[in-house]
Amino acid sequence: MVKAEREIGENRLIGLIGHPVSHSVGQIFFNRLFQKLNLQCSYIAMDIHPSVLEYILRSSSHLFSGFNVTIPHKVSVLGITDSLDESARDSHNANLIRIERKKMVSYNTDFKAILHLLSDHMVEDAKPLVFGTGGTARTVVSALLKTFSPEKIYIASRDPQRASGELQPLWKGSVEVIGYEEVRKLRMVNIISNCTPVGMQGSDYMLPLPRSIQMDPLVIDMVYTPPDTPLATWAKKHSENVITGDMIYLEQAARTLELLCQDKDVSRSIMRDVFAESMAEAGYELSSSTL
Repeated sequence: MVKAEREIGENRLIGLIGHPVSHSVGQIFFNRLFQKLNLQCSYIAMDIHPSVLEYILRSSSHLFSGFNVTIPHKVSVLGITDSLDESARDSHNANLIRIERKKMVSYNTDFKAILHLLSDHMVEDAKPLVFGTGGTARTVVSALLKTFSPEKIYIASRDPQRASGELQPLWKGSVEVIGYEEVRKLRMVNIISNCTPVGMQGSDYMLPLPRSIQMDPLVIDMVYTPPDTPLATWAKKHSENVITGDMIYLEQAARTLELLCQDKDVSRSIMRDVFAESMAEAGYELSSSTL
């Protein structure tokens, strides 16, 4: 029985809020991981329509240690929570809400995870292309700007006029929004990132790529259901510098455990094993390169 106020020592309840959430393996993964690590935590996925997001958060936050946040709420939660961690401010969106002294604080664990993974890659004279314009794209663009300081980042959108009005003010001239039909005209691109749902749940659609791509480009695909997307498969054939969605998911999951469960020393090996088990339970087949 859940009490009106969560007390220290009780089972910690963590929610995933999105619309939809059927694509996520988070509930399976985290509950398996909690059991493996003997953590007194439970994870529940909740399909929350945008029209009731603020009401649900404000009326139920006292029951939770926090929430993971997914599409389409990553930007809108910034205006609902009581304060923003530096990671949310720097990336202009959030994927985690932590309840601190009855206040909701926004974080972006994806941003921290990507910064960590990018630290293993060197790219000179970065010329990035990012597909997507939502919260995930904001995270990747912010991380690329912080890590590589490129002169410009191209953002590919199916509606460039709308996206330009939303995104240009965030980075003051450091980005240029283009339509998909313009992607092939780009020259000497050396960073490509997919921040769209393309490739999710086994879709074989391949994003359009520039005709001119530098050798051994850095490729970042945020999709992890499954990680073997058409872009990730192409990247592994053409580059040694590939960051797949499962790598990012596991890094951000470790930060979720630290923020919401106070568990800082999580074995990545255990997390990978639990992830593989969870993906299998959800019906996804992983290649040996993913495992």
